Amino acid sequence: MTDLTPDAKRALCATVRHWRDSDLDEFAVVERGRRGEIALLLEPETEAELAALIEVLRAHRIPTATVAGQTGLVEAQRPHGVAISMKRFDWIGELTLADGASFEPAEFATIRVRYTPEQLRGARLRVGAGAAIDTINEALAVAGLKLPIVMGSTATASAGACAANGSAGANAVRYGTAADLARRVRGVLGTGEVVAQDVPGRKRPRDAQTCAIRADRFAHGASLVGSQGALGLITEVVYEVFPVPRDQAIALLPVADIATATHLMQQLRSRFDRIGRAVELFEVIRQDTLDRALVHAEQSLREGVGRAPYYAMALVVSDTTTPASAFGSVFVEEVVTFLMNEATAGDGRVLYGQGDFDFDHDPARLIRVREACSEMSRTLPKQAYDVVVPLAQLDGFVSALEAKLAARFPAFRLGLFGHAGVGALHLHAIAPDAATLEPARDALDALVFDLVQDHGGSPWAEHGVGAKWGQEWQRRTPPAVQAEMLRLKRQCDPDNVIGSRLFGFDVLLAARPA
Repeated sequence: MTDLTPDAKRALCATVRHWRDSDLDEFAVVERGRRGEIALLLEPETEAELAALIEVLRAHRIPTATVAGQTGLVEAQRPHGVAISMKRFDWIGELTLADGASFEPAEFATIRVRYTPEQLRGARLRVGAGAAIDTINEALAVAGLKLPIVMGSTATASAGACAANGSAGANAVRYGTAADLARRVRGVLGTGEVVAQDVPGRKRPRDAQTCAIRADRFAHGASLVGSQGALGLITEVVYEVFPVPRDQAIALLPVADIATATHLMQQLRSRFDRIGRAVELFEVIRQDTLDRALVHAEQSLREGVGRAPYYAMALVVSDTTTPASAFGSVFVEEVVTFLMNEATAGDGRVLYGQGDFDFDHDPARLIRVREACSEMSRTLPKQAYDVVVPLAQLDGFVSALEAKLAARFPAFRLGLFGHAGVGALHLHAIAPDAATLEPARDALDALVFDLVQDHGGSPWAEHGVGAKWGQEWQRRTPPAVQAEMLRLKRQCDPDNVIGSRLFGFDVLLAARPA
């Protein structure tokens, strides 16, 4: 743990109104892996406080970690010594429409009656970095708008952390990552300088040979967006927000393999991605993972749903309301009819002629099942991974992973679920007990990471690269990429006081002095 002298502690605590040095278990215990070792938590609530705090950190050369919503993303930010929390930046600011009209939160309810969904396109919302995604969406709902970040952790995941990490979420297939949705940010660099930065335009879905998420590098150069908090701390974000769909259909579809799932996604997009309609979400879940998630979520599927090695979950939405029908609405009936009559496997065989899939007008039930996938193995002995490969490589990667894991680690079960629409997967190598897991960790890491890179992917997606993976990142990242990231780190945080252990920078900077 970092040595913190009494003088340094007094100087740090004098810069902020809110700090804690006890009862810190809620910040020290993270979702995955070993607990943190936290001695002091600092909670600035203004940019001025944060800038002053960074000046003291620099003067005393004190490394820090940043804690946000205590989600899986903080594996990269496991606290060690001094930690900074941005939770007090939890405000919601003005909403600005494309025509320039601006509304404060108390006025949001008037927007729905004054504007059509088409007129709401291009709206932007300014929020504090500590505002939780669910809190933001509760405020936007009265205006008929949403911030489209769908993850199991949105009750606590914060606006600033999502932009910094480039969090994907289930509907990244339509909207891109949180980094793509961010239009402008303010924050404080590791130099103590307050900056405002514009962000490149929202990206369209990537081609099938390109990774949609790359957490193994700074996605936007010196920007705070996509830097995982290694260059400074975001204090506020301007996000692009979108009209809430008026009609929607969700389906859980048994598929033989990942190739069938991705083929099905392309058919759905060809049929429904048009003006006023879209495939909003496309996930994949392995069969045994789904079975455990159903138990965890206390949910059940419709009678007659087929059994298969994998299941695809697709949410299709419409900007217009359609009349009610026996299926919930005419739009749901249209989607179900398409799946039963037109959805085919790669060989042209009709997939669901018997209607052996689950569907609903209200996505809540099936979304709860998807969210439970993240929770159902929380207490099990496992090694967890967050990887991404190009969409064209997804089937080959999963097939190779299943074969190699079964051959080399037959006692382990594979938990697999994730954002198939962008080639991002969450993998759990679940051991029968801790004694079996511990000696296998290094070999499991090598197996998974080698396979990911053999298929043109990155071993790290939205959960980032922290101290846990620092050495692996240094071994597997091209020297030119490392050199450029070190250059930006030295430029923006020359004393390595912000996100100090991310990418193993604490070790790397000591080994490569400027």
